Amino acid sequence: MKKKTLLTASLIPSLFLSQVGISTPNPTEVLDVNGIERIRELPKHNTDNTIFTKPDGTKSENKDQPFKATKMVVADANGVLGYADWNPNTTPDNSKKRITIGYWAGLWDNNYYAVGAPGFPTFNSQLQSKFNYGPNGTYNKIDGIDFQEFETIRLDMYTAAQLKNFVDVFCIGLKVGEDISIENATKIKDFVDLGGVAIVLLDRGRNKTALQAFGISGNVLSAPIYAYPLSGSIGTSGVFGNTASNVTITGSQTAGLVLNTQLPSGAELLARGGNSQTESLTDAGIWTAGTGGRAIFFWDEGAFRNSSIAGTIIDTDQEKYLHNLMAYLLDKLNL
Repeated sequence: MKKKTLLTASLIPSLFLSQVGISTPNPTEVLDVNGIERIRELPKHNTDNTIFTKPDGTKSENKDQPFKATKMVVADANGVLGYADWNPNTTPDNSKKRITIGYWAGLWDNNYYAVGAPGFPTFNSQLQSKFNYGPNGTYNKIDGIDFQEFETIRLDMYTAAQLKNFVDVFCIGLKVGEDISIENATKIKDFVDLGGVAIVLLDRGRNKTALQAFGISGNVLSAPIYAYPLSGSIGTSGVFGNTASNVTITGSQTAGLVLNTQLPSGAELLARGGNSQTESLTDAGIWTAGTGGRAIFFWDEGAFRNSSIAGTIIDTDQEKYLHNLMAYLLDKLNL
């Protein structure tokens, strides 16, 4: 009897240390699974869970032992499991945000002129080309760009905070005989304060309310259709290429006049307006304003539909300039 007891005791360690295989003829590890196995329940990561195992390794009769999973299970090419200390920053996240540009516009010359609206079909196609904007495009910080129209009745419905849930960028376009309401213009200004980006398009006598909302005094008068980027300013260089040092940005038909003296403190002038470089010292063509410089104003919506905007390849100076400005604005979203 004594010999039998000793034999049993000597076998117990070997039983615990032996290799066990599930559908594995010759197991190589203590547990070697060959095939697909199902585990019905696992503790959730970084969450207060309860399990049966006590801290000393013994079993509790109830599932009441606190446990927090803090390590990540990993496997090599052969399916051998291991673990890594959990750090959410080490988990690759290759997803990129899709940007939505909202716009308000009405009929103007029988079309809708705003970034994203039908009146700028070529420029919009450049924005939506994966070659230009996308994970593998020239500007590769986003997944792509979508457009969303906001009629006046719909824009009236939302607060600035709610608007930000729908769009990242908002363009105030043009409408014959009517400016965006001062209430909605102020809403777009508040949207910018909350981290959004605004694009404001002007033309002869139009969008005075948008100027007022961003602290710009006076009226929008009539101006020539030419603007001259300041040397070395934003837009003259960027991911879409460098422009010529004497580049002229050209609008279409009529344009809006805002003087340099009308711009508020903190505004940054990017391009002057006028008939020539030497005659443009008093007119503002393109400038930024608002919180963080996240609102940009264009003296003429026609810059986005000029004949120099053609095809989806961005290769003219005007295309490079406008898309460098777009890239600059998108960067303001802290992507």
